[in-house]
Amino acid sequence: MTNAGQLKGIIFYNKYSEDPETAMDVFKMLADGQRVPFEDCVFDYVTCLGSIEHYLDPELGMREICRVGKSGAKFCIILPNSLSLDVFISVLMTGKQPKEDFQIIERTAAKAEWIELLKKNGFKIKAVYGSNLWPELFQEGTLKMKSLGKYFKRLLIKKLCPVNLSREFVFICTKKEHV
Repeated sequence: MTNAGQLKGIIFYNKYSEDPETAMDVFKMLADGQRVPFEDCVFDYVTCLGSIEHYLDPELGMREICRVGKSGAKFCIILPNSLSLDVFISVLMTGKQPKEDFQIIERTAAKAEWIELLKKNGFKIKAVYGSNLWPELFQEGTLKMKSLGKYFKRLLIKKLCPVNLSREFVFICTKKEHV
């Protein structure tokens, strides 16, 4: 464990956290999110930004996240929507759902289904927000333009999409109080 006042957490390394210019001064480790190597009730704030849906056992991961939060802790959990406007537009335009081949395991669910799972695994939902991709006009690192059609589609979705049709949900939670 770390000293009092020091940040603790599990950070999965990526190209941004490896950069000394942008890296935060935090304790870093690579660990299994379904068996978090921390004692019970140690964190005031816990974030899980798009990983539970990739766990072999998402409910175990949810219980682990809840377990390490103190009583009164705040949780921010991002989960994908199976009924996003992107899916409906793809079905409308192509007759099939969009296919993203880069994920080995990815579960999606509607807002009510995620809420039910979060509640079942120890969370009290305080707020739910929608999140959609910001449109990208240029290819990364260049001034070469991407598809204008895709740009305007994403811009409209970003600005006009209701929460229930968002690409992802941002759940702000606390622990359920046991009675």
